[in-house]
Amino acid sequence: SKSYEHVAVIGPTGSGKSTSFFIPCLLDADVTHSFVVTDPKGELCRKTGPYLKSKGMRVVKICPLEPENNKYYYNPLLVAEDNTQVRELAQLILINGAKAVELQSGSSGGGQSEWINMSIPLFHAALTYFKDYGKKKTINEAIDFVLREDKLDKMEETFKKSKQALDNFRIFKTSAGSEKTLSSIKSVLTSNVQLFLDEKIQSFTKTPFIQDVVKGGIVVDESRLFNPRMLREKPTALFVCVPETKSDYMSPLMSVFYSQMLNSHMQYLL
Repeated sequence: SKSYEHVAVIGPTGSGKSTSFFIPCLLDADVTHSFVVTDPKGELCRKTGPYLKSKGMRVVKICPLEPENNKYYYNPLLVAEDNTQVRELAQLILINGAKAVELQSGSSGGGQSEWINMSIPLFHAALTYFKDYGKKKTINEAIDFVLREDKLDKMEETFKKSKQALDNFRIFKTSAGSEKTLSSIKSVLTSNVQLFLDEKIQSFTKTPFIQDVVKGGIVVDESRLFNPRMLREKPTALFVCVPETKSDYMSPLMSVFYSQMLNSHMQYLL
């Protein structure tokens, strides 16, 4: 910690950053603690993962754009533990989705903030409802509902099953006012959540289910879901593999991933 704390290593591809610094650091790591490695090419995991595993660490590789190569799924909606965290989830997705659209299109995105602020209570209501009562319990299920339903009264009738969802919807309804405004808000919301319409992201963030013979029904397979608390349960080397060229595109999901990761552990540092 005295030698390597707060160090930035900068150099072009092939200059030896991984060979001379990152790989030696990983091979010399304290295997009694967990750590997170940003590994865009998967090279660090490939070269150090087997050794860390031999030392008793759990090695987890997260590749959102390669869902077929992941042992775990990551469902941000199920990681959120309370209503406050669900609201943070809605806010992070919409704000970072807007930034991703700006970066990819080159536009300034001026004037969108007001529409985003009006969209958050609606998205929050949908996420809250489908977290508790959805068949799939995913972000996409909430998005599909918002995109499909055009009538405020029908939305309100659906959300009546959940008090928190209904309260947030009524906040939204106060600002939306009419179906015409709802259409405009939905247009903004749609453009900012488009990453979650990507088939690979849908596969990566889905909920795995299994048949529970004891309870006699279908339940969530917790063993297949990645949760940040795993890093506290057992020393874990977590490798996050997102190509640099996809960082803007992936920001709505990865901002949520790292936010949930940090929030999950910060309370133990205070």
